Amino acid sequence: MRIKTKTVFLSRTGDLRQKVLFGADASCSIVVFVEGSKEATYEVFNPATDESVGTINCAREAEVDAAVAAARAAFEPWAATPAVKRAAILTKFADLMEANKQELAEAEVKAMGQPLSIAAGWIIPGAAGMFRYYAGWADKIEGQTFPPEDDKLNIVQYEPLGVCAGIGPWNATLILLVIARLVKEAGFPPGVFNVISGDGPTGALLASHMDVDKISFTGSGPSGRKVMDAAAKSNLKRVTLELGGKSPSLVFEDADIENALTGNSQGFLFNSSQVCAAASRLFVQSSIAEKFIESLKARFQGFDAAVGDPNAPTTFLGPLADKSQLERVLGYIEAGKSEAELLVGGERKGEKGTFVQPTIFLNPKKDAKIYREEIFGPVLTILTFDTEEEAIKLANDTSYGLSATVYAGSTGRALRVASKIKAGTVGINTTYKPTASLPFGGYKQSGLGREMGKEGLMAYLQSKSISISLSLPASRHSPPSMSPAEALTVPTQSHGVSLRGGASPSRSKKKWRSKMPLGPTRDRQDPTDDRLGRENTRSSRPSAKSNQDAWWKIRLFAGMYNDIRRRAPFYWSDFRDAWDYRVVPATVYMYFANILPALAFSLDMFAKTDQSFGVNEVLLASVLASVVFSLAACQPLVIVGVTGPITVFNYTVYDIIAPRGTNYFAFMAWIGIWSLIFHWILAITNSCNGLRYVTRFSCDIFGFYVAFIYLQKGIQVLTRQWELSDASAYLSIAISLLVTVVAYICGILGTSSLFQRHIRKFVEDYGTPLTVVFFTGFVHIGKMANIELLKLPTSKAFFPTADRGWFIHFWDISVGDVFLAIPFAILLTILFWFDHNVSSLIAQGTEFPLRKPAGFHWDLFLLGLTTGVAGLLGIPFPNGLIPQAPFHTTSLCVTRTISDDDDETNKGHTRRVVDHVVEQRVSNLAQGLLTLGTMTGPLLIVLHLIPQAVLAGLFFVMGIQALEGNGITLKLLFLARDKHLTPRSDPLMRIERRSAIWAFVALELIGFGATFAITQTIAAIGFPVFILLYIPMRTWAMPRWFTPQELSVLDAPTASPFTMESVGGNHGEVIGTDTGGDDTLEESDEAERGERSSRRGSTVEEGGRNAEGASRRRSSFRTAEGVELDNIEKA
Repeated sequence: MRIKTKTVFLSRTGDLRQKVLFGADASCSIVVFVEGSKEATYEVFNPATDESVGTINCAREAEVDAAVAAARAAFEPWAATPAVKRAAILTKFADLMEANKQELAEAEVKAMGQPLSIAAGWIIPGAAGMFRYYAGWADKIEGQTFPPEDDKLNIVQYEPLGVCAGIGPWNATLILLVIARLVKEAGFPPGVFNVISGDGPTGALLASHMDVDKISFTGSGPSGRKVMDAAAKSNLKRVTLELGGKSPSLVFEDADIENALTGNSQGFLFNSSQVCAAASRLFVQSSIAEKFIESLKARFQGFDAAVGDPNAPTTFLGPLADKSQLERVLGYIEAGKSEAELLVGGERKGEKGTFVQPTIFLNPKKDAKIYREEIFGPVLTILTFDTEEEAIKLANDTSYGLSATVYAGSTGRALRVASKIKAGTVGINTTYKPTASLPFGGYKQSGLGREMGKEGLMAYLQSKSISISLSLPASRHSPPSMSPAEALTVPTQSHGVSLRGGASPSRSKKKWRSKMPLGPTRDRQDPTDDRLGRENTRSSRPSAKSNQDAWWKIRLFAGMYNDIRRRAPFYWSDFRDAWDYRVVPATVYMYFANILPALAFSLDMFAKTDQSFGVNEVLLASVLASVVFSLAACQPLVIVGVTGPITVFNYTVYDIIAPRGTNYFAFMAWIGIWSLIFHWILAITNSCNGLRYVTRFSCDIFGFYVAFIYLQKGIQVLTRQWELSDASAYLSIAISLLVTVVAYICGILGTSSLFQRHIRKFVEDYGTPLTVVFFTGFVHIGKMANIELLKLPTSKAFFPTADRGWFIHFWDISVGDVFLAIPFAILLTILFWFDHNVSSLIAQGTEFPLRKPAGFHWDLFLLGLTTGVAGLLGIPFPNGLIPQAPFHTTSLCVTRTISDDDDETNKGHTRRVVDHVVEQRVSNLAQGLLTLGTMTGPLLIVLHLIPQAVLAGLFFVMGIQALEGNGITLKLLFLARDKHLTPRSDPLMRIERRSAIWAFVALELIGFGATFAITQTIAAIGFPVFILLYIPMRTWAMPRWFTPQELSVLDAPTASPFTMESVGGNHGEVIGTDTGGDDTLEESDEAERGERSSRRGSTVEEGGRNAEGASRRRSSFRTAEGVELDNIEKA
């Protein structure tokens, strides 16, 4: 039989023992036809009927050279073809495969006996899907850019390797000859896609060819070694090997038995077990072994009836690929009869064709050939085990490591076992199925490199590093003799303005003025006029800090000393004042508000750090922080624990460090140690004085970012639910939305006028934990009980998740990695300096009538201590929590009822205002001790019952609540509201330029967008730098764009002067003088509240008063002397 086509494919011939042919002629300027040599031929037989399909010539040296030359000639033109066009050709090819799936499937049936229903229904559509997947990659191969270094810009670009050869599996001999015809129809240029057929010598020619740049081989181990040897001895071409497997399947006593039976019968026998990833070694836990094995035996006996003609629709098991494979499998079965107990099968089926009965051997000897060697046929061995450790040891007792399967009811156990199995792919409660986006390949002797996914694509690319000099040539604009500093002052000829902003010679008589705002403008040349627009809007009490001191005159330890001196007299009262009922609900509320998001973060880190961090690590971090800060901090109201940003930091460090082979925990320990040093340096040098420049602007951006991190994490938790099934995913989505709605309603009820006051308070205080408890049980009602849901993975009580001790051997790391940890520690320190201090500011905001002094410097010193200890313990670094910290203060607010008799429009009505805050240390300490108790075995078992969907719902609730009270959200609502229906009393109505509000919000959204965007990339570790940049931008740049009057309404200090005394007061305030009188104080109060007053509703009233925005959770505030706290009702 002569087979002709217009294109030839230099990829997918056989392994070194394959026997196929390809023939052609020449009719094009580029050689696209390769005629098979008559020196060797191969006859293809139908394994189901033993009938001849045809005789094929094998390619030899001349034919291989011609095919390689065709590919080489086509390489550069194809690489220059626009990516969109290449993607279109690949997509059309996929369409043609599906349109011709019957013909392609029949080729599979004739060549290897695969059942037609499987080939046409799954194999061919799956292959077409692979081409569609990579068509999508055509225009998405991107390079890398690095920050300038040594006056050079460094970039990396990725380029195709060149001519690549693929040697396909030996049992797929005909399908590529059909595919070759479709290649031309799809529009591939001649030479791009070439097919040759041959036997062992053909494969050897490809592997040793000097003009082939890469070879990919699928086949046996011995042949793979020969390919690799030939590649090394020729031109050191790149090699990818997909070799054999002897995959294990582990069934634990808590597994879904029906699912495990299906996977180990139907899944294993797929394509008569002629699959390299087939789980041919089954290990069953002893407690269920007898019953399970009997059921599996019955399943195999049932499948024996499904062995037959591959063209029949009822056939599930077809024949083996050829007679040589039949003899090989029967030889293994015969040897196995003396090495193990034969349970079922063990014979050839029928006299014609290469059919074999599904076979099970029980308790084979550990050195038995059927247990050790790849059979590539329907022969299963079974052993039993008692413990998890024994199961892992049995699974890894093989020279292969291609695939594995774990069946277990406990997700934690399944993930723990999966992480310890030495295999490239692991299926949990499912058999392995190729997925285009996931890399496939093996450990040990199962191969080298990966196929599929982005990783598979990168194997066909090579990187090129390019350095671009940024040095400017000598010119009249920048004389060579000038220093860089002098060069920056030279005025540019084209713009007439120096790079420093000074006047150019051509405009020496005019001052450069900003075009924004349209109102009063400020001269940019005045070096003394750099104050914020909000200065002189508040009076302040005298401060210990003198504004006359130069910035470089640092009084070491002064800040910490003053913090302790001011706070120490209140230490014992912090415990005496805890005898208040508000402490009880505050403790319970903060326990759940802290632990539930922490558990969700533990799930995120568990999945993204290869199970380095789990529940116990996160709980211990929370305990460490709560104990230290409740007992020793100057600001004990601040809740400290594991946050969303530190979760991003941890797994980003893992993504960077793990591929280098660096000890992750030791590296994190050194980050903690260096960060401790940097924290202490900052605390000793009074760096927290910089908080004077922090306003609501940067806090709102950061709070907006944290809120979206919560929402994103909730979505990510839900996307993982498809790992089990579609039903599990959709039920999880429904549960998470129900949790969101119910928990949010509980919050609304607590601040509404519905029901009696004690009912509202109970719902507000305990609604969140009761929601978690209810929906943990809710999923077991009715038919939902039949749907398996992913639960929170837990580990042994008081033990780390990974197999290690609590103390990290930080010395098990190279000296280079010790110093490599410094830049990471700097970024961590920047993040914590801002995040923790902002949490402290918001927890002690102007809305809370606090009476005890703050202390930022000392608390930063303590934060450094907990960071270092956390690194040595191998737990996440804790820091101040948003929004939990302000929630804690809110939960400790005590309110009282006042009348509105002074207001003519509301006479007879009453409302509740904040009387005082229960300032103490016990609630923080108690919730930390409760968290420690959660690490006990019984409570960890309870935690394991919580569906991940419930945690996703909690993420959504906290994200929504954080967004709801954020200044950005409130300004956006103001801008969206009908101006005619907006109360004239709204402070934002006093701004004449509405464009100023839009500009201010736009700057906040740009800041949020930049921070959120960078956390979605590998550069996520640098997001603290973005956050820190908001402070100088607000302090020195924005007063140039907005008038002082506009900034006084749009922005405000984060905390009161009383709180800010620790850092020298708010920037712009005149220390020790009364600068504004009553009018100034009133304007500042309104500015602090800003839009919060009129857009969130006036107050919660016992008499039924309800303004337009009364449904919002947080609102305007007044001090204990009369400043009201709206919509927060505490008693």
